[in-house]
Amino acid sequence: VVGRANGELEIEGATGPVDASTGNGRVYVTTSTGPVSVSTGNGEIDVRMNAISGAGDMEFTTGNGSVTVAVPANFNGDIEARTGHGEFRSGFEIRVQGRLNPRNIRGTIGTGGRRIRMVSGNGALELRRAN
Repeated sequence: VVGRANGELEIEGATGPVDASTGNGRVYVTTSTGPVSVSTGNGEIDVRMNAISGAGDMEFTTGNGSVTVAVPANFNGDIEARTGHGEFRSGFEIRVQGRLNPRNIRGTIGTGGRRIRMVSGNGALELRRAN
């Protein structure tokens, strides 16, 4: 599924990869199978994936807003999270690479693998376990 807009964007019930972007607005994605990548110039990002297929990396970026991403509890991958004003929270144990900084994290979850990149110029970042 590819979604492009210049306002709020909502994608629900996707059963495969999602690539969504908007120039200015909130993006909400729920999918039974990812991967998902989302970008918005100015707005909140909320993504929920029950499963992830393939090996592609995922990226979630916003200039101004929070980023919340839920992935399966058995997720293995590498995380890169950066925010100018806010902090990063995770429901996963992360082996941090380099210095521990709540605004700029690089690390590994489980055995590593696909990369998740989360970026916000002004907002909180959260990586959650999907229910």
